[in-house]
Amino acid sequence: AAQAPGSTSPVAQSAEPTEPTPAPPGSRPAGATRDGRWWLQLDDPELTRLVERALGSNLDVRAGIARVEQARYVAMQAAAARYPDIGLRGTFATGTSLTTAAFGKSPRSTMVSGSIPVSYEVDLFAKNAQAHRAAKLRRTASERDLDALAMSLSASVAEAWYDLIDARAQGKLLGEQLETNRRYLDIVDSRYKQGLTSILDVRQQRQLVAQSEAQIALIAGQEQVAAQRLAVLLGSTPEGISGAPARSDDGAPAPADAGAPAAGPVATAEAYFAPARDTLPALPPTPIVDAPASLVQNRPDLRAIARRVQAADRQVASSIATFLPTVTATFTPTYQWLHQPLSPGLMQIGKLPTKAHAFTWNAGVTLSGPIFDGLLRHATTRLDIEQMHELIAEYSQAILGALVEVDSALVLERQQRIQITHLREQSRLASETLDTARDMYKAGLSDFLPVLTALQSEQAAQLQLLAAHRQLLSNRIQLYRALGGALPADMLGPKD
Repeated sequence: AAQAPGSTSPVAQSAEPTEPTPAPPGSRPAGATRDGRWWLQLDDPELTRLVERALGSNLDVRAGIARVEQARYVAMQAAAARYPDIGLRGTFATGTSLTTAAFGKSPRSTMVSGSIPVSYEVDLFAKNAQAHRAAKLRRTASERDLDALAMSLSASVAEAWYDLIDARAQGKLLGEQLETNRRYLDIVDSRYKQGLTSILDVRQQRQLVAQSEAQIALIAGQEQVAAQRLAVLLGSTPEGISGAPARSDDGAPAPADAGAPAAGPVATAEAYFAPARDTLPALPPTPIVDAPASLVQNRPDLRAIARRVQAADRQVASSIATFLPTVTATFTPTYQWLHQPLSPGLMQIGKLPTKAHAFTWNAGVTLSGPIFDGLLRHATTRLDIEQMHELIAEYSQAILGALVEVDSALVLERQQRIQITHLREQSRLASETLDTARDMYKAGLSDFLPVLTALQSEQAAQLQLLAAHRQLLSNRIQLYRALGGALPADMLGPKD
């Protein structure tokens, strides 16, 4: 069908989505963990650059790395109870004694000793071992939490990036529609001046022009908001994005050699993110959706909860062991040196030694056990058991939620494609209707109202089709996020 003057199809603003075609079955070995770098499938180098930068500089990722380190040191604390406790003790003492003072002037004596006390709790009932295993499992859960955070962050970056591109595509389409509306306004105004139409037609078309201008202003704001959101995801302020050119307060780009005083032009994030890009990417084939059981292996959030359930089970075993006796072995080697000069009275008795030193040691085993503690151990154990039950329920709910997320993403993508097919047909019919109404108007067979109605219908269909393409891409991003996957460890955190 012929297009109205200056009208465009939204297909030019967004790449055609491909039909869902399953990937080859052999593209990934059975049982292997899915590659979490899902954004590579979109073949968008700019998105890849943004995601990699976000994974390295996002502040939430840095906080997640700190939580992993905290869990690692907590595990080290739990491991310490499984090893001997070796200390070093030294003593220096000097003074006089009442015994020697009875025989005359009391000389000052000096004693120096050093010992290495060693104690070790014999873990007969694996109390400390189970606590250590629980701490290690919690550390692993923290690592999986970080992976889940990275997956969510990559999806958020992609959504913000394509919101930015979508705003540019809408701005471009609305700009072309505005030019079309102005051309129709010129036609109607010319016919009004010739007395061929009424002032009502002119005013209705002016209203449509004003409506397009208002939409453009709103879309410009949405572009700025998307760019600012993307900058924050990259761990920076919108004004602090590297390489962002300056823009004046009125929205116009500042000259290249113009300075940026504190109260003058400010940097704009939207101008930094590939300003020439205004088309959405075409979708690759629909990814393989494995059996539901594979979600437990591929989803890092499910793996994190599974590790916490295992850790809670180990903690219950450790708590039960506190009811049993504890055996502690001790060994202390000691070296002592003594210098004790004799008083004048004692020196007359005979020759006695004034200095002595010796190595001594003592060893022992202590057996201790609880008799009554006010039900403290009972309450602690029951608390650990109920916490384990809570985690099991959360794990089951998380699995159900993951299954629903995958199914919902597949259903929404399928229905979105059906909607796009109908919107294309609607846009085609609206264009044909506009052609017919315009020809009848030029021939004087109808007034301007059918033309105005057809023009509004065509432009609305174009915007709806563009929005449907954006929603289809969002559904695919959510499907990738729901399927999960593993990311290389070196992708997370700062690279310096």
